Amino acid sequence: MFNKTFIKNLYGSIILGCLAALSTPAYAASNDAIMDLLKILKAKGSITEEEYELLANQARADAEVVEDVKIQLEAKTKDMPTIDTKEKVAITSKDGDFQWQFIGRLMADYHIAGSDIPAFDTTANSLAKIDTEGAFRRMRLGMQGKLWQHWIWKLEYDFSAESENALKDGYVGYEDVYSKGGWNVKIGQHHIPFGLATMSSSKYLTLLERPLMADGELQPSRQLGISGFVNGGEMWNFQAGVFGADEDPVSDPNTFEELNIAARATFNPYIKDKTHLLHLGGAVWYKDPNDTALRIRQRPGVIRSSDNRFIDANFGTGLTDDVLAFNAEALTVWGPFHLQGEYTHWDVSPKTSTSFSTTNTGDVTLEGYYVDASFFLTGESMNFKTAEGLFSGVKPFGVVGKGGIGAWQVALRYDVMDLNDFATGTGTGIMGGREADFRVGLKWYPTSTLNFMADYVTVLDLDRPGCTTLACPFDGSEPDSFNLRALVYW
Repeated sequence: MFNKTFIKNLYGSIILGCLAALSTPAYAASNDAIMDLLKILKAKGSITEEEYELLANQARADAEVVEDVKIQLEAKTKDMPTIDTKEKVAITSKDGDFQWQFIGRLMADYHIAGSDIPAFDTTANSLAKIDTEGAFRRMRLGMQGKLWQHWIWKLEYDFSAESENALKDGYVGYEDVYSKGGWNVKIGQHHIPFGLATMSSSKYLTLLERPLMADGELQPSRQLGISGFVNGGEMWNFQAGVFGADEDPVSDPNTFEELNIAARATFNPYIKDKTHLLHLGGAVWYKDPNDTALRIRQRPGVIRSSDNRFIDANFGTGLTDDVLAFNAEALTVWGPFHLQGEYTHWDVSPKTSTSFSTTNTGDVTLEGYYVDASFFLTGESMNFKTAEGLFSGVKPFGVVGKGGIGAWQVALRYDVMDLNDFATGTGTGIMGGREADFRVGLKWYPTSTLNFMADYVTVLDLDRPGCTTLACPFDGSEPDSFNLRALVYW
């Protein structure tokens, strides 16, 4: 029915097609399959012995060519680095000694604000307005890597309007990690070890914003310094460091003005598995302003991207001797449920007994605390890295686009920051204000690195006793806002 030329062309096309469609490592198996097929065709009489030998010899010759190509490719690529593009871009040398990773995050927010703040016919009125707005909350790009497996480095910038092109992390260090523990040392700008909510990345927030006391003066974020970290596997860790800050490096470049010494220790008394655990921790921080200005304030919880400050404790310049602060943290992850809380206490010592007041008031105490909880409607759990005492990313059971619906999480928080410490009457101390917020939200994880968030926050209480109306236009107000965010990171 078919002549020899047709048969030869047909099976030659089959062999060449397999060569084009299959990778080199898979070709050996496909060639065996072709040989088996030729044997069946010969046995059934579909092809003659002569045709079988012709096609079999061609298949064997092609196999030799492919094997030769394979050997050459392996020789040329044996030292080439591997490239990981699964939810990140990381390049690692073949021996694992070197790694380079491109990192970044983008958070686009939109706030619909409501407010009961009264209108003023003074300049203060412009400060009192809280407008509906959209903004890039964070817009970061950077890179991190390893040299000879142990030397680590990271550089990350924030290009959002709020940060004004600020350097976030910029450090080098050395780490030695073992299966039952490890340690590292970092030099450069990185987190001060004080406060779980501040030290955990903004990529993993359950609600749009951190608590009021976090990522600010009560719980400082990053400064230039040196720190050491050690852990005992999953059960405990300890980190301590010395940090400083030059508040005006342009006009006074030779003054290293501020000294900070901080330490944080955590312990996990119960770990059944990564989704059933109990975590406890504490931190201490000593701050010497070195005669610089000391001012504790925070943006409103309703819109943290706003330049307004509802609460503001201004201790002035050169009036503070030192600050001693303490922090306590606790959380549990129990399947899809998560409960977390922190308390921060500040003790501010004046240079003289009347530095902060017209009467002898002594030290001033400030505080902040919060409690928040979350629950995954789809059954996932918060990802808490017990060895580091910090949160990491959540992986949905089913990815949207791959047949899943992603992970869905509801969360709420009660949150207080209290900057009031004064004596009644004329001898006042510090009246920075007290703000209490309540926030509830919904978070959707279509993938582990793409999230959408919606939450509602209201100010339950805002109190600055004795402060005049024009100086404190927000006093007694209870504004609220509905907030949206689209987040992607890599």
